[in-house]
Amino acid sequence: MAQKPQWVEVAGVPYGTPATSTHCGFCAMQCAMQLHPDGTVKPLPHPINKGRLCVLGLTSGALLGHTHPLRTPLVRQKGQL
Repeated sequence: MAQKPQWVEVAGVPYGTPATSTHCGFCAMQCAMQLHPDGTVKPLPHPINKGRLCVLGLTSGALLGHTHPLRTPLVRQKGQL
């Protein structure tokens, strides 16, 4: 029997926007995870991560909607960034 898609309802995101299955790109393990439109991340069963994620993977969803993302590298000049 096929599983029903998971739906998320969040302010600013149209109802019915499905979660996206993807992988974490922070390290070479490439653990499987599911990103939800509200920025939450859930681990998926995978031979490497066995349904778990490290701290970097779990917090990766917060980077999607960050209000002040870095657009250029930070350069230290005379001790100041």
